[in-house]
Amino acid sequence: MMIGLVALVFLSCVIGTSQLTDYKPIDLVNSDAPIVNTEYGKVRGVNLENANAFFGIPYADPPTGKYRWKPARQRTSWSPNILNATEDPAACPQSCFLPPHTCPNKTSEDCLSLTVFSPLTSTPASKFPVLVFFHGGNFRQGSGYSLLQDGRYIANKTNTIVVFVNYRLGALGFLVAGDGPDAAHGNYGILDQRFALEWIRDNIANFGGNPGKVTISGQSAGAQSVAIHLTSPKSDNLFHQAIMESNPFTLPFRTKSDSINQAKYFAEDLGCKAGDVDCMRAKPAEEVVDAQQNSSTKIVNVFRLLELFEPWGPYVDGIEIAQQSVDAFRQNAFQKKPILVGTTSDEARANLFVAIPKPMDKLQYYEYTVAIMLQHSLRVLLKYPPAKSGDQREELSEMGHPYLFVCPNRVVHRAVAAQKVPIWTYVFDHALSFDGWGPNFTFCDHHACHGSELPFVFHSVNLAGLHYSDAEKVLADSMVTYWGNFVHTGNPNSQGWEQNETNKGIKSLLDWPTYDEASARYMNFSTPQNKIGSQYMGKDCDFWDSLHAYP
Repeated sequence: MMIGLVALVFLSCVIGTSQLTDYKPIDLVNSDAPIVNTEYGKVRGVNLENANAFFGIPYADPPTGKYRWKPARQRTSWSPNILNATEDPAACPQSCFLPPHTCPNKTSEDCLSLTVFSPLTSTPASKFPVLVFFHGGNFRQGSGYSLLQDGRYIANKTNTIVVFVNYRLGALGFLVAGDGPDAAHGNYGILDQRFALEWIRDNIANFGGNPGKVTISGQSAGAQSVAIHLTSPKSDNLFHQAIMESNPFTLPFRTKSDSINQAKYFAEDLGCKAGDVDCMRAKPAEEVVDAQQNSSTKIVNVFRLLELFEPWGPYVDGIEIAQQSVDAFRQNAFQKKPILVGTTSDEARANLFVAIPKPMDKLQYYEYTVAIMLQHSLRVLLKYPPAKSGDQREELSEMGHPYLFVCPNRVVHRAVAAQKVPIWTYVFDHALSFDGWGPNFTFCDHHACHGSELPFVFHSVNLAGLHYSDAEKVLADSMVTYWGNFVHTGNPNSQGWEQNETNKGIKSLLDWPTYDEASARYMNFSTPQNKIGSQYMGKDCDFWDSLHAYP
């Protein structure tokens, strides 16, 4: 049973194919390439059909050699040369198992870069609001740019500067090992994100952005990152609004002791002594990635097996991260800024069906439930009993959806609303009509799996050679407009900003009510049309709240 459990937690946040997907070549429209000044020198971008793009602008010096497992450092100037930001940027080292069109084409340890999209009309005087996106991928994979996370459409349609950020991943971003000044103190990926936000504050005006109007956003691990910044005083002055898509709040950040024990397994796999950071720094990045993958299945704390769902990621160090994010919101230790937050309607499905490739029987269902839920397992099994027959993965998915995603998010919704902070919530409830999952993930056909909303938020499927249905085009247009409204005004319903010819397609939108505990209204994004719902999975969440089972 334990071997099966390890396989589950190792693969649970991995969805997609192990094949890296090539990008469509960047479509240069003409030679009138935009050139923008930064504090470190001029940057040359590319002029696309409906936006300017600057790919892979370095915001920090390379975290390589003796600077591996050190905080990001100010970028060395490249002036008087002009930096060509015209090609797909390298992502941070990883083994990528994400869906088609989302894995990076190349990786490098010199990866601390960001990609900027600006409307064709932007000038240093434009002062367009800024949308910053932190990608998901379990803090082990993903990229600050991919075809399905491309900002050209939303930038042009909503007059917004869109920025995608690369940050260190896996062991390179989160190792905790050693003692003294050369020790690895972890949370470097979060520090990278804050360093990028500081770069945006100091440089984005030259791209046409307003550093006084920055919205941070992210999906999955990116949403966890947004929650960390929302609950960190150190990030307070760097952004003004926040969007969290599919935050698995129930997944706990590790303790320091658990992180140190995890590092011992990593060092062993890497061929180094525990805590010998000099030895680890001398190893090639490829070996680091291999060792982090091999050590990811090791059980560090049998009483906190959920940690294995995210073997490399943030830990509670008392400095950058003071406590679990759910606790911070419960205790009113968060910034009082407008928030837009939600989930899909089938969050756990893809993770579980990848982790358990064969149908599950009743015995396995009981084993997994007891191993994860421990003292709560009897009550959980009474609430979510196995089916009389058939594949029990369906039942496990129905349990995981509210427990890992929906219900801890409701705790956050209530905490924010109680402080009279405006918060809008949603459920994305549409199954893709196009082949966004590929042949290995047919279990997500007809389901709104984890990440399903991203091609609609960025209105990007045509870049991957895919096509919306007519109803999906309307859905995507509505989401882009709501997101644009929120970025501009702090309210997804507002249209108090000047529209251009390309964003007049949505003549009327449903009024999206703010969340309050009594009615718990939310936007249901779906086809053939969106609708307003109330009390999403309320009885399930009452049950999970009663267990006090969130971290």
